[in-house]
Amino acid sequence: MACPSWIYSNPAWVNVVDSTTGRDGTRFNRAFFLQVQQYIDELTGVYYGLPSPANVAAEIEAARGNADCLDTRLDVAIDEDGNIKLPPTVATKDDVAGLVSENLCGNDLLLANPDGDAAAPGFWANTGVVTSWANAYADGFGRTLVVGGGAAATVYQELIPASMVTRARLLLAHADGIGFGVSVATAQSGVRAFVTDGTVTKYSAVHGAGGSEEWLKADPIPINASSQYLRVGIEVPAGVSVSFYAPMASIGPAAPKGWKPGRHRQVITPFQIVGNVLTAYEGATKFQFAAPGDGVLESLWMGASGAMPAAMDATWTLSRYHGSGWDTVDTIGLGATQQYQYKETTVADQLRVCWAPRLALNARCRLFAFGLSSTGAGPHASDIFVAARWKVWERPLYTFFNSGL
Repeated sequence: MACPSWIYSNPAWVNVVDSTTGRDGTRFNRAFFLQVQQYIDELTGVYYGLPSPANVAAEIEAARGNADCLDTRLDVAIDEDGNIKLPPTVATKDDVAGLVSENLCGNDLLLANPDGDAAAPGFWANTGVVTSWANAYADGFGRTLVVGGGAAATVYQELIPASMVTRARLLLAHADGIGFGVSVATAQSGVRAFVTDGTVTKYSAVHGAGGSEEWLKADPIPINASSQYLRVGIEVPAGVSVSFYAPMASIGPAAPKGWKPGRHRQVITPFQIVGNVLTAYEGATKFQFAAPGDGVLESLWMGASGAMPAAMDATWTLSRYHGSGWDTVDTIGLGATQQYQYKETTVADQLRVCWAPRLALNARCRLFAFGLSSTGAGPHASDIFVAARWKVWERPLYTFFNSGL
């Protein structure tokens, strides 16, 4: 608020009468007063090394800047509640966390499950009662709908398992902690995100309901001697439906305020035929191999050193072992006169192919296999090759702490 200046011009000197003592009302001797003032200035001035009253007043006046009063000047720096107004060039703790953070969640973009869209997304689990899961894929990313049952539930991803928490305490003892954020939509109340180490749990603000999309974030929890594990997830009240996507967990001084893609790498698995007798290589699951990681199949390649003869064709089939049998994933082939072939896998194939370690087949690895079929014969049999390109997610915490090292 504006306020008047506290510097005034010299006042008009008036007759000063001391009515209590009966003095005669002699006019105030201004010349004598100025002499006294000069004496004070000299007494406190440069001779004694002290600032004079005039010096002090001049310094205060110069420090006022262009604002009329203290309240106006403070308005530039703080608000009415005493909160500091940061200039736009200053990075906050939240800004720093967003710049340096790395997404520790696996399967963060697709939220897919290789065994079907009615199962929990890969790496996700639940406590309590969940009536159903539904994974959908649109606009380049996945979204999961969770329907709560007759009791409260949590859906979560475990970043550090209990078996490896001791190692994590040593390596992350000086880290700020792990925070979590996720985009959530729900029409019902009581939904919130959380981070927990089994001893301490931190929650986000409660979703406002109404069906809107909200970014819910829970502040970081450090790993310490009392930590039992590290989980991030969403609290789902009984009977409530929750849709979520883009989960983000990160190490930093604050919870993530937006999504970043998890790290991934591309892996190519090639196979080359040796010799000229194709029948030795034919069979539905002839070339078996371990999945290269947790991810999706992006494309298939096939080729030969020369064009296929007019009376010959060859087809590779990629299959996946599901624990008790094989599923066909996709095929690629060369027809007559063709030499090279390339194909992107369909979204449906990508979503049901993904996953490798610790989900099936003795809890260590899924198997895949290439199988060849052909008709006719040709001079290029020994040169036929096939390759699969995979996108594999990296889970920095889980991969290390549960690596078996």
